[in-house]
Amino acid sequence: MALAQSTSAADQSQLQPVGGRGSIFQRDGVLAWLFMIPGWSILVLFMAYPFFLGIYLSLTDKMLGFSKYNYIGLDNYRYLWDDSIFQQTLRNTAIYGIGTVPFKLLFGLSLALLLNRQFRFSRFFRAGLLLP
Repeated sequence: MALAQSTSAADQSQLQPVGGRGSIFQRDGVLAWLFMIPGWSILVLFMAYPFFLGIYLSLTDKMLGFSKYNYIGLDNYRYLWDDSIFQQTLRNTAIYGIGTVPFKLLFGLSLALLLNRQFRFSRFFRAGLLLP
């Protein structure tokens, strides 16, 4: 048996959403953007600005302690490409990365699988490993 309820037109108008009317704090989208402003400000101030400033300064002959500098384009990068010390540094970094990343990945995965098992004093070992 079905239960039928009838509501008047006045009751239905009260149940319908406001549809854009109301305080700015009652709109979820606007409130979400307002809450994100401090985080975005910190992100731009401490990450994006130094990043782009570093790129800009790499295209100049700016030296520490001197206020004047000139735009030199990609000359710094051309100099690095021909520098033997920089080439040796790139080789060392590649060898270190190829040698250590797979080992660390396998070690971390095996340790995680080991800690996921239930054994005697497993909680003690987990706390001892994760606490520091």
